[in-house]
Amino acid sequence: MVLRYSFVSLRRGAPGVRMAGCPSGQWERTVNPSEYSYAGSNPAPATLGTPSGPGWRQPGRPLTQVSTVCVAAHVFFELAAGSAMPLASVLGPGPAAVLWAAGTVIGVREAGRRPPSADRRFAVANGMFLSAVVGHFIAWPWAPNRLHAPWLSRCEGLDGRAVVPYNLILYVSGLSALGGLVVENRRGRLSGSVVPVVLVPAVVAAQRWEFRRLVQQAHRRPRWWNRRLQHRSQSS
Repeated sequence: MVLRYSFVSLRRGAPGVRMAGCPSGQWERTVNPSEYSYAGSNPAPATLGTPSGPGWRQPGRPLTQVSTVCVAAHVFFELAAGSAMPLASVLGPGPAAVLWAAGTVIGVREAGRRPPSADRRFAVANGMFLSAVVGHFIAWPWAPNRLHAPWLSRCEGLDGRAVVPYNLILYVSGLSALGGLVVENRRGRLSGSVVPVVLVPAVVAAQRWEFRRLVQQAHRRPRWWNRRLQHRSQSS
């Protein structure tokens, strides 16, 4: 009687045991687990998905983003202070400002969303930012201080009180670029480290060339954005 009752129960399908759709009459519970089977009180954790899936989280690069913003702060500080800005002597202040602003927005956005495979391009960018900072401290005179640390006394028409925040921007820019290169851009450290070695001499020469052009332009066409350069010589 007991054997008969057990056989009938299996035929009708005990809870959690089904035979329909299973090859050779095998139980789906043991051979072909159901898609909707109960996972128990300790279900397996959900996966984050593949790089192309909706659950994938791309790594952030906050130091690279800070260095990108600092480069923009550097050039727009020069513009607001009346020392023009890089590329202004070639493109004019308006187009140059739009170009710098657009590059900053794109750089910050991409640094926060690109996968680790893009580390090399951000390492090169941080190397360029670091080159710009080092180039400033090489091309322009320092103010003496107790720490004997690099501190510009004047730079590209800036002096007096205006040079204090300018130095601070340069320091934050350089340190964040160096930190991003070492900590965040791990796959491109070598490429980014080579950039300053190659680029710093070119940056120094470009700064001096650009400054001469801006001073000449300020003498010919004085405007609000080059007011600090209108009474300067090309070497100061």
